[in-house]
Amino acid sequence: MTRTRLLIALIALIAASCATSGAGDDTTRIAFIQDLSAPDADEHVQPALQAAELAVAMHAPEGVSVELVPFDIAAEPSTIEEIATDPSFVAAIVGPGADGSAVAEAGVPTVSASTAGSTPGSGTWRRFVAPIDVVANAIAAELAGSEPCVLSEEPPPDALAGLLTDRLGGPEAHLAPDEAASFVEVSGCDAVAWAGSPDGAAELSQALPAGVALVGGDRLLNPDFANGGGAAGEGTRAVCACDDLTTSTDPTVLRFIQDYQSEFGTAPGPYAVEAWDAVGVILRALVSGSGRESVEATVDALENLDGLRTTYLFEATGALAEPAGYVSVSELRAGRWVRLELST
Repeated sequence: MTRTRLLIALIALIAASCATSGAGDDTTRIAFIQDLSAPDADEHVQPALQAAELAVAMHAPEGVSVELVPFDIAAEPSTIEEIATDPSFVAAIVGPGADGSAVAEAGVPTVSASTAGSTPGSGTWRRFVAPIDVVANAIAAELAGSEPCVLSEEPPPDALAGLLTDRLGGPEAHLAPDEAASFVEVSGCDAVAWAGSPDGAAELSQALPAGVALVGGDRLLNPDFANGGGAAGEGTRAVCACDDLTTSTDPTVLRFIQDYQSEFGTAPGPYAVEAWDAVGVILRALVSGSGRESVEATVDALENLDGLRTTYLFEATGALAEPAGYVSVSELRAGRWVRLELST
């Protein structure tokens, strides 16, 4: 090869490399914050993650390359600093079960579909779901007038078990499901507040004495409970800081359900609609600019939002105003969850 041809080839190689590098640098990224330390955490977070992926795929602004990047902060806490110092990450969404307050405090505009964690002391933040203490209040209301036990495996997957014990005052135990059933008999409980996994709840429901009510949090909405518990799970109540789409006739909601099912082969689960709405805020902010500042200004100014199914009203802190109104309770009937009115 002549020197001239070699020089031309080298220039072309450098140009191609720069083009590839430039394309990567132009990508706008959204961090998806997960905490996968609990045994069922991957299933718990999946509907929200899938809905966020669907929102990015369908509604990224024209001409803007957007990538959703999952991070497990339980396995690698240092990734929070990585996200904060990388300007290509313009925002973060917090998945169910994760405490994303540190991401907001690190300066990343943050929207949350998680009940966990406290309101950040600084940074730009909006939480699209009620916090876990409000969920505990609703479960306690469902069990008013009964003498419940508070049960979960060891360790419990989140803070719900301790919160329920504070509110209900009954005995608390962290046991395997077969041991938990014996504990109920010995304790004389007429109801169980379950704060563990869906598989554990399914096994427990089959072993509980007749007439003992079972009430729990959002993990009961996992199909593993209804499928594993079978007829024994009938009448179980699940309280969730998430919306229920099953009774909606709104064409926009039905389109979302259809698109989600088409993409993932299943109906949208708990926190899918909240994640969809939250990521939508970020994507709309990118229409006016692709940087973190554009998203920060949009999220910081967000006082209310007409979402897919509900209207979100935010306090100045970024938390939902009157969060109890965003909690739903459902009862398992003939293998399907039916939404009920909350007890007061």
